[in-house]
Amino acid sequence: MPMGMRFLASENAERNDLRRRPITKTRIFAATLLASTAFAAPALAQNVTEAQMEDTQMQGDATSDVDVQAEAGTDAEMLSGDGAAQADVTADADAGAIPVEQRNAAIEGFSKAQTAQASGDFAGAVAALNPHLDTIRAMAETGDAQSKGFLADALTTVAIAKAQSGDMANVDALLIEAVPARRAVYEANMGDANARLAFVNALNSTGNIVLQTADKPTAQPYFEEAATVAEEGYEADSTNAALGNAYLTAAIGMNNATSDPEWYAKVKSIATALNTAGTLDPALAPVVQPLLGS
Repeated sequence: MPMGMRFLASENAERNDLRRRPITKTRIFAATLLASTAFAAPALAQNVTEAQMEDTQMQGDATSDVDVQAEAGTDAEMLSGDGAAQADVTADADAGAIPVEQRNAAIEGFSKAQTAQASGDFAGAVAALNPHLDTIRAMAETGDAQSKGFLADALTTVAIAKAQSGDMANVDALLIEAVPARRAVYEANMGDANARLAFVNALNSTGNIVLQTADKPTAQPYFEEAATVAEEGYEADSTNAALGNAYLTAAIGMNNATSDPEWYAKVKSIATALNTAGTLDPALAPVVQPLLGS
């Protein structure tokens, strides 16, 4: 992956560059979802850009029986450490007044969207699932964590598919809407590392998409919450490489949104620890490489 670097001539120039010109790397989170992960490094100038396309593989099934279970294999980078976040959705009385047929159609639409997305038919994925979002929203209003997880998966699937098709309209709104649903799943399963990771990645992805508009004040709370939740989990289990890299992404986002030297120092510290352990995400390595060993 091409990456341009330019070393500055003097220590004073380095310090000035730290204040004025951050390194910028643009990559695509969750299968072509645009995300900015920029931060300031003392020995490097701007003009470092990258666009990385990542394939999304999703799998799921739906049945027309009264009891329906939808297993949503969501994007590994955005939602979970291993792509195995699951939403168990049942079509029975606890789903409220929504007709069973309507609920089953929504789940079938989700499955069709996954199949279309896996085949590269991104517009088809949006067409299959988008009409059912209101039904899935209504299902989530029951307060059931699994139904909220299904809503988060559906919203994110549509957002990713729209981005993959080159249509960025409403992608930010879909991701923003998914965050509280993903938070509800995490709060109901705080001891689950995958639920924590899914929530952190949802926050990071939302912060990054907002940051694309240069709206740093709006992006900051997403990164801040992501960093807090990720740090708690990573401190409890520093062998969780996915969570460590999610923490690093959140720290990069906070540095980018605040220009606070404290967050620059955290980026360096986390990156160094991950690199030493041999668990630094190769996609993040080019961004933080100038900090390692400095």
